[in-house]
Order: sequence, then C-alpha cells, then structure tokens
Amino acid sequence: MTAIYELKPHGKDLGDGVHIQRYLPNMEIRSVGPFVFFDYLPAIPFAAGKGSDVRPHPHIGLSTLSWVFNGQVHHRDSLGYDLVVTPGDVLLMTSGRGIVHSERTPQTYRTQAHELHMVQFWLALPQSHEKIEPSVQHARDAELPTLDLGVGVTAKLAIGEYNGTMAPVQTHLAPFMVDITTHQAGELNLGLEERERALFLFQGSVTLADQTFSGPHFLRLSQESMTLNYAPDSRFLLLGGEPLDGPRHLWWNFVASSQELLEDAKQRWRDMAFGTVPGDDQEFIPLP
Repeated sequence: MTAIYELKPHGKDLGDGVHIQRYLPNMEIRSVGPFVFFDYLPAIPFAAGKGSDVRPHPHIGLSTLSWVFNGQVHHRDSLGYDLVVTPGDVLLMTSGRGIVHSERTPQTYRTQAHELHMVQFWLALPQSHEKIEPSVQHARDAELPTLDLGVGVTAKLAIGEYNGTMAPVQTHLAPFMVDITTHQAGELNLGLEERERALFLFQGSVTLADQTFSGPHFLRLSQESMTLNYAPDSRFLLLGGEPLDGPRHLWWNFVASSQELLEDAKQRWRDMAFGTVPGDDQEFIPLP
C-alpha cells in the first residue's frame, strides 16, 4: 500500500442533535488491525436538562472502547456494571456471545450546559473468542501509563503495548491506542511496525510523507518507517494491531465471522433473550 491512505467519513444522525462521523467500516478499507468500527463525535453542546441518550442495545463478537475528550458517559449493562466514564478513562466492554448496554449523559451532569466530545471503537474478537462470556474492564485516567515520545509531547497509552509499555486493560489481537498531545512543534519517528496502524488527527496539524493534514483526518499508514512532523497544540490518536484472523460481517451492532452467528443474534434480540440492563430496563432499541 502507499505510505498514507486517507479515509473519508460518512455522517450519521443519531437523533437528539447527535451527529457523528464514521470512518470505519469504509468501502476501501474495512479494518485496521482488529479495529472494525470508528466513530468520531465532534464537540456537541447541550443546554441544561439535555443530553445524549443511547437506549439499551445488544452486541456480539467485539470489544467496545469509548474514549472521551470532554463530557461524561453513564454506562450501564446487563452484567450489572453502572459506571460513569470521564475524560481519559478506559471502559472496555467485551461482548463475546452477547451483552446489552446503554450510554447516556448522567443526570447529575445535565443540571448545567455541557458538551460531549469523544470517539468510540469496536475491536473484533478473535474467532476463538467470539462466544466467550461477556466482561467489562474499567481503568481511570490516573491508572493509564504515560509514554516518553520526546520533548513537548504528552502521550497516554489507553490500550495494548507500545514502545515497551503495557496498558492495564487486557485485550485480544494485540491492539494499541495512544493519545498524543503536542505542546510545541517537533517530530516523531514512526518506526517499522509489524502491526497495521492508523492515525486519527482531530486538532491541529501534522505532516507525513510531504503532505500536511489538518484535523479531523483519519489516515491509514503503511508499516514502513516514517517521520511525523507536528504543529504545536495538536492532538491525535495512533492506533492499530495485528490483522484479523479472517473476514468479519458487521450488521447493526453485531460483529461475527459467519452469517449464522449474525442470524442467531438477531433472533435472540427479537426474543429479548440477551438479558436486561438493571436500572435502565424500561426501553430499548428494536432490531432494525
């Protein structure tokens, strides 16, 4: 592949004034390592009393990762977890054979005007783990390791291993995601990488292979060595992982290696056989 491939997003309206930019899956590139889904939610202002409300819905065959830049997300699920995700926290929900969750703005956060600015990823599970029991891992901002990537750069490792450092949350297919903030102009050497990788720039600008990009941009990078030059006050995510162990089918909120698994999940949601979310069981998103 060429050194850089730019992925264009398509917009999605989730209602209640929530508009997202979806970069993965993409017609040209379906995944980057195990990352099969990437949604960017640009900063959205909410008046007091308002907020985002994603009603209970199911997942199979994936791990979800919500990474909040500004705002709060109230996560509740059918395992009984009731957590508020704040900026810099990692909430990795592994669905396995099936889980139900909701994502809403906390009621206490709606008492004043606020905004929500975040990304959400789906990471496909290896075929050997598609039917494992669901689980949830939560690490606070203070628990995540910082990386030394040079002067004038702050780098936080959210998941996986990078430059010899390991994040506390356990994952499959060796994914990694680093959140990098620059405080002055400089350069970063992106060495040879066996894993597939991409860069998501949402603030400031960077130059790669003699091309300059301003946020937001999602760039699929080759695995060859290259130098990234960054402007001050830029922020971007570096992410990737080992290639998938076979193709994946994505339909609605489901990820699976076979159509049969998708059909089974559809029927189980029709039959309301996934379980319910304690404290948030009065409504749900129906099967499309």
